[in-house]
Amino acid sequence: MNNISPKTALIAGINNEAGAAAAYRLKASGWTVIGTDIVAAEDLNRKELDGYFSLDMTKRTSFLDIASEVEREYGPVKALFCATGFEADRQSRSFSDTSMEQWQRTLEGWLKSSINACAAVAPYMIGRKEGRIMILSPDYSKVAQENILNAAAAGTLHGFAKSFGVEAAKENVLVNCIFANLPFDTEAIAAAVHFLAESGNYVSAQVISIHGKEKGGAEE
Repeated sequence: MNNISPKTALIAGINNEAGAAAAYRLKASGWTVIGTDIVAAEDLNRKELDGYFSLDMTKRTSFLDIASEVEREYGPVKALFCATGFEADRQSRSFSDTSMEQWQRTLEGWLKSSINACAAVAPYMIGRKEGRIMILSPDYSKVAQENILNAAAAGTLHGFAKSFGVEAAKENVLVNCIFANLPFDTEAIAAAVHFLAESGNYVSAQVISIHGKEKGGAEE
């Protein structure tokens, strides 16, 4: 059995740059960091992790089992960062060019995986009356291409985070949405995750805009 940590964070979607950056930032601050993604363990190279679980995050039963194991082996999960469903599902298409199958796939990848992560971890947090949940959502308002599918999926995460944030706040479980512009400034996202995990004791049910930097490096 691993040593039980007083500060354990679970990152759902560790194989993308935003999840990895948040893991590195939290690990540097003394957190025990556990990651999940669909990638097989032997194909993942993340030295910043204390543990990793491969799973299909759209399957709730698997997430429930893993949350139980993390709580038992690594300690109470005090921070959850949902950074799921962006890399493979992101497509630039118009409304007329988007099939129902793609709508279903994207909503499952973005919304369902975040909901399952919260469903697995939040009951433990609520029982302890302590927890921080951050949900990553891309900001497509400044992207030139047609992105109705991505924008709609991102909007579902906003509504979910705000509504769940109101519901969970009375139990001292603070839920927020990190609304990051594209391309992602992963360091800015990681800084926001770190702040909300450690210092954001008064922030709940908010959509927090992260403007970061443009590709050329200039501030927006």
